[in-house]
Amino acid sequence: MVKILRITGLLISGWWFSIQAEPSSLTVYTEHFPPYNFQQHDNIVGINTELVQAMCQKTAIDCQFVLYPWRRAYENAQRDSYGALFSTSRMPQREADFQWVGPLMYSTAYLYRLRSRQEVNPQNLEDAKQFVIGVAHGDVYEIYLKSIGFDYGTNLVGFVAKADSIGPFLQHKVDLIIGSPRVIQVWLQRYGKESSEVEPVIEFDMLGLNYLAVNLDVEPELVDQLQQALDELKSSGEAERIVQQYMKDFSYPH
Repeated sequence: MVKILRITGLLISGWWFSIQAEPSSLTVYTEHFPPYNFQQHDNIVGINTELVQAMCQKTAIDCQFVLYPWRRAYENAQRDSYGALFSTSRMPQREADFQWVGPLMYSTAYLYRLRSRQEVNPQNLEDAKQFVIGVAHGDVYEIYLKSIGFDYGTNLVGFVAKADSIGPFLQHKVDLIIGSPRVIQVWLQRYGKESSEVEPVIEFDMLGLNYLAVNLDVEPELVDQLQQALDELKSSGEAERIVQQYMKDFSYPH
């Protein structure tokens, strides 16, 4: 299912004002990746969704938000001359494919095991090849792990969305999953589990942070305006307020 959300106004001090001039427009693609971006009932929401919405509002850009599986979202953002994509890891292999706005909100990622499975004990990524890791198709971690010798059918299992690996992980069908303390907390909530039931074993500190990746055909001036808006939202404390509000009130989408 595809969900489209159109942002058509500008929010200033709690009041909506209409945009008189015809605004620039973007189609902003994303995936199911709670709590950063996901569909809840009839809306596309999340920490970085709300942040990008605020960036569009501050720059008077008419933004349509569309949710797809990651690989399809990524391909559409590359094909759509007025497309953008988030939350996107900025890495050398992708640098020339987009213009970049960010970083958005993020937290450090790790390989996690169940605390009850002490036999799953890799000390480094070479050791981790002995175990099965859940990854999302087309995701930055899939790309990276395959580049260093991991392979489907041996030590990788693929899923449509990152959070889809949690069920098999809890059933011991997947030994290790990739996430950050923030996302692991909310993914486990879906199954009535606590973050204390898992523990990190290896830090992923070699991959890029979350960004808004903008199609190369979009005017650089527009990209600069989005970056300025993001910087202002961070410096004002609004970006951190969004994070704290989501983590306080989060309920896993069904």
